[in-house]
Amino acid sequence: MVKVYNEMIQQELFEQYKKEIERLKQESPNSLSFFTAIRFFLPWYRSVQPGANPLDDESPWISFGAIAFLKTKLSKKMRVYEYGVGGSTIFFAKRVKEVFSCEHDPDWGNKVIQRLEKLNYKNYNLHIQEPILTTNLSNQTPSDINSYISSSPDFKNCSFQDYVESINKYENEYFDIILVDGRARPSCMKHAINKVSKNGYIILDNAERQHYLEACQMLDSRQYRRLDFYGPGPYNLYFWKTCIWQKSN
Repeated sequence: MVKVYNEMIQQELFEQYKKEIERLKQESPNSLSFFTAIRFFLPWYRSVQPGANPLDDESPWISFGAIAFLKTKLSKKMRVYEYGVGGSTIFFAKRVKEVFSCEHDPDWGNKVIQRLEKLNYKNYNLHIQEPILTTNLSNQTPSDINSYISSSPDFKNCSFQDYVESINKYENEYFDIILVDGRARPSCMKHAINKVSKNGYIILDNAERQHYLEACQMLDSRQYRRLDFYGPGPYNLYFWKTCIWQKSN
């Protein structure tokens, strides 16, 4: 009986993967090659098994194509800044010189710190900056790069300005990579521009979301080299897009 049940689950997951491939073919025909779909099926299948999570896997929660790209670019000379912490923090700490992170959730942030300490990493600086309740956000929209607000209803009437501006204390062009995978992402993108080094990278996860369009256009208008990684990623049954812009000289 258990074997039959497991086979049913495997078949359901396989059908879900095929369904997402077909959806992406309709929405964005040139986004996912057959080879890429085959290449990432097994990593995806393992990641959606019960108990799999970014901290244990020491993996960013971005699309597999973007993860593979980063593995080819990271070096021990690099500095990384990330909005939002998790498996990505460990992933970077293992591969780069220094990791600077800002997290809005104290409980989650401290859990990640405990894992970093357990693994004996010393090359990280994790700052926790909670949002601030305010009554002056009624006319703001999450897509506005100057709004400093989150699209999540859990953070209604919350300003993330201090969280976003946490990167401002560092010199311009200080970071080789900036990962935007936390709250108020359009505003984070705005502040990332001056802080990323020449030929450095700015990464936006879930870039297919409509309210990130203005932030994406902001970088596109600067003629940065843009790479789209639209396809499977860990822990989700659906496919999504991670965009990486390389700053030009």
